Amino acid sequence: MDALLIILIIAVFLGLPLLQIRKQNKRVREIRAFQATLAVGDEVKTSSGIHGVVSAVHEATVELDIAPGVTTTWDKLAILEKVNDPQPEVLEPGTDTENGNPS
Repeated sequence: MDALLIILIIAVFLGLPLLQIRKQNKRVREIRAFQATLAVGDEVKTSSGIHGVVSAVHEATVELDIAPGVTTTWDKLAILEKVNDPQPEVLEPGTDTENGNPS
């Protein structure tokens, strides 16, 4: 009985970290695959939270337009995700713009 308990404890202490590492490696592969598909015109977010539009893609770097006339160069590894702008909500004619109730 004691041997079974020891085996279970070892399995838990070794198994959980291995599952977490596997999950993290999957996420890294997904990000790298995304970074390989960056294209001009993509709106992206960097690891530091800066949003910009891709203006040029090089082998290891990406140029981002972050404001009119402001272009910065970033390592591809710093680009984390594409930004999907939420579509503005379309209100029906005759509705209140603040809470969507009929006026």
